[in-house]
Amino acid sequence: MPGFSSNYLPFRAQHIILRCIQRHLETQFFQFIVRWLPSESIKVGWKCAESVELHRIFNFLAKYQGNIQDRRFHLAWKAIQRWRCVITNIRHAAVHRIEKGRDTLLRMNHIAIKLVRCIAGFEMSHSLRGLQKVLHKKISSLDQLNTRLRRNLDQQLLLCDTCPKDHEKRLKLLPEAANRLQQSHEDIFIAEVSNYIGTEFESS
Repeated sequence: MPGFSSNYLPFRAQHIILRCIQRHLETQFFQFIVRWLPSESIKVGWKCAESVELHRIFNFLAKYQGNIQDRRFHLAWKAIQRWRCVITNIRHAAVHRIEKGRDTLLRMNHIAIKLVRCIAGFEMSHSLRGLQKVLHKKISSLDQLNTRLRRNLDQQLLLCDTCPKDHEKRLKLLPEAANRLQQSHEDIFIAEVSNYIGTEFESS
């Protein structure tokens, strides 16, 4: 069963999380660009956060960074470039619904936190930092539930060996029951993550 993999994360949850991170980064980047390159942002049609395209931001900044002499901008730009690959992968995975393991997803959010702190300040990374804590907590809970499910499944399989006459029936019913329980665990995980995102991001 896929839920027993140590790096597994429900795909529906992954997509919700990646889209959330993408939108938050685009919002923070828009504020950063408006502060430093207001006329240039209008020139490319970025008049609101929703019009910003995450994968185009790096080329935009590279093109116009010479227009700014302020050392603070160039320190930020130097840091931003280090995270380019991960940030563009966030957008790519979110838009194209590419499945990621939990370790990759957590690393993506970790880099997103660092980027937001760099361009917008520590306080503006609050929601992403909270998301990271929620994910660690909910992943731990999901693992505990799946561990119990696996243990119960092993016990039922052992009963199949000790009660041969019920063997065929049990083997037929066990996968269905296990899948239903796992799906229930995943639904709870997705609902709790979605609730946090709805409260911390979409309502702000």
